[in-house]
Amino acid sequence: MPFVFILQYICAARKPLFCLALITVAQTNVFTIEESLHATQTTIVQLEREELKSIPGDESTLIRLTSFTQKEKDLIDKRRGDANKLGFVLQLCYLDYTGAIIEVGVMPNANLVTMVAKNLKMDVSKWHDYSERPTTRWEHFKELYEFFDLTPFTTVLRERVTEYLTELATRTDKGIKLARAMVI
Repeated sequence: MPFVFILQYICAARKPLFCLALITVAQTNVFTIEESLHATQTTIVQLEREELKSIPGDESTLIRLTSFTQKEKDLIDKRRGDANKLGFVLQLCYLDYTGAIIEVGVMPNANLVTMVAKNLKMDVSKWHDYSERPTTRWEHFKELYEFFDLTPFTTVLRERVTEYLTELATRTDKGIKLARAMVI
């Protein structure tokens, strides 16, 4: 069963507008608009799903993503070991930009890995060593959720989101538009 959270924060340095992002931490890669929207269950096509969860490879986006605030730098500096530090920073970047974590077995954006590793003065191959202990990954997620002030996706929030998406669904037959509405 997936854990679902709502990301609610204002980050003037990166995202000048209020961000509302749905984060699904799950074993599955299936991203669906639920039947509670009073419509046939719609699955977003694989390319659209990947687009929502990916980071562009252009240099300006990567520079912006890896220009950390002092508060972020302090959080990063708490990590011990190159692999944990690199993994933590990549998770921070993905969570901040896409609203999702990097799932086990998924290779993050190669340009981002290279830029972060270069900035941290470490070898990019350390990514492959990131968190051999699943407990470490979950500890990192917990700390990042607290850092970004994530709130559990409660029944009340679910009802509000469902109401909003139901109204939006009456104007489109594109599942990706509904998914983007949740992320942006």
